[in-house]
Amino acid sequence: MIDFAGGRPVALDGKPAGLCELIGALNLRAGRYGLGRYSGLEHIDSGEKVLEVREMPAACLLLHAYRQLESATVPAETMREKLSLEQAWTREAIEGRWFGSLRAAAQAFVMSVAERVTGRITYRLDRTGMTVLSVEARDPLYIRDRDAWERDTARSSCHFSTA
Repeated sequence: MIDFAGGRPVALDGKPAGLCELIGALNLRAGRYGLGRYSGLEHIDSGEKVLEVREMPAACLLLHAYRQLESATVPAETMREKLSLEQAWTREAIEGRWFGSLRAAAQAFVMSVAERVTGRITYRLDRTGMTVLSVEARDPLYIRDRDAWERDTARSSCHFSTA
């Protein structure tokens, strides 16, 4: 169980935790199942490629949890624009324009979207991966009672004429 407040992870299993403590605990939990392991070819300046292996179990879990909660709390149109601005932010940072206005504007937008991302994600971790068991958002955009919603929608859209 990972709790987020304003886009930041703040608790693990319902217990408040600082970011370093949370990362350490998640590295152990997710790492024991091999989650967050990456291997691939890295392109280097000379045109050659080198095999690279990275392990980032906590980051893998935290990023996935954030995206799940974000999708529950942020409108789809805003998410689409945010994804584009995340790419711009990355490009600006990698290309050395950290102090540029585009990077600053992209970061301001991303941070403003993160303010809505508050809630809890519960996972089951095993050798096959990570499975989301529940998403509980503070201000959800999702329907909590689908049966009631379908009944109400059907009732409001059915207008029969008796003539």
